[in-house]
Amino acid sequence: MAASKSKPTGDIILYDLQHFGDGSKLLYASSDGIFLCDTKNLGIIGHYKDENRRGINRTAISCDSNRIVGTVVSREGGVNVWDVESRELLFHIPHNELRINWSDTGDTRRYSITFSPSDPDVFSTACWDGTVSVITITSTGNSSGNSFTHKTWAAHRDYKCDYHWVWCITFNTVGTELVSCADNGTAKWWDLKGNLITGLIKGENEIYSVAFNTDGTKLVIVGAEFTKCISFITGEELWKNSEGGSEVKCEPHGGRVAVLDWLSGPSLIRILDGEDGSVLKECVGPPEEEGNWFQSINFHPEGSYLMVGYSMGTIIKFNINQNESIEHFSVREVNEKIKGAKKWEEIGEYIGKVGPLSEEIQTIVKGIIDETV
Repeated sequence: MAASKSKPTGDIILYDLQHFGDGSKLLYASSDGIFLCDTKNLGIIGHYKDENRRGINRTAISCDSNRIVGTVVSREGGVNVWDVESRELLFHIPHNELRINWSDTGDTRRYSITFSPSDPDVFSTACWDGTVSVITITSTGNSSGNSFTHKTWAAHRDYKCDYHWVWCITFNTVGTELVSCADNGTAKWWDLKGNLITGLIKGENEIYSVAFNTDGTKLVIVGAEFTKCISFITGEELWKNSEGGSEVKCEPHGGRVAVLDWLSGPSLIRILDGEDGSVLKECVGPPEEEGNWFQSINFHPEGSYLMVGYSMGTIIKFNINQNESIEHFSVREVNEKIKGAKKWEEIGEYIGKVGPLSEEIQTIVKGIIDETV
């Protein structure tokens, strides 16, 4: 996952969308924790949060669908780990525990987190202090009493110890290696112990996002002023165009590439041909002055459907073959309808759809019930 913008006002800000492996459920990282949605009707069926009700700007699901991780929205940074079934917060990893040394003073914000596609106990996160961490969850805890071990290294710091913001990391398709990219125009290929295999790109403009195709033979890289595809076997550049973006996703079991771009003007989504990079379709989002924009994208695991998240909390299921929206769901719309309801009958259907409600909405609902009993 790559860059995102933050809306200055409003109840719920959407930051990130991630599918469960089978595509039946969708994780919705927001300013109010993580919501779990049913992909079929986009209704909310779960809510993951911590006692401080901190926002989560990036999320990931383990390959066995048993754990969820999320990066905390705060200057202090850190990572939360939840159990999917019980919704229990298993533990919080403070940023301080992932520092290389105690004298580090770099930016603590994190804009990328991803689970290994082959090991449900291993995930990776990157930080704006130029570091990348590979974290292993331990069932019994280590000698320090922690529930994890980690390997953290200075992935994007130069010889002057300048800190470069790491925007995105991704595992290869078998979970044995990582690719990271940063604001200094570099993309690098690592093993899981932090050993550099090779530098993939150097000297480009700021790079925001990277994604592998289904079989792991190609890597698509998107930066501020370009989108390119390279062979992950030979390192050869296969194609490049001059249209940049903030996030890229590759279609599962298909050849198309989706690029989200809100770097200039209204947000838009480009669907590219994965063979030559040509633009197949382009969808323009709402005018930015309306305070709403495309914030995150993710292909459904079966392909052809693209889930699109708007900053103000709406999720749209988009059929890219037919170029039409199938259905949508908005936490904000549901909340507003409940707030404006006068009778219990008017909000029953919305409660069934939204699942667990925030404390604010629970209070409003209780008031309505009290008035109608």
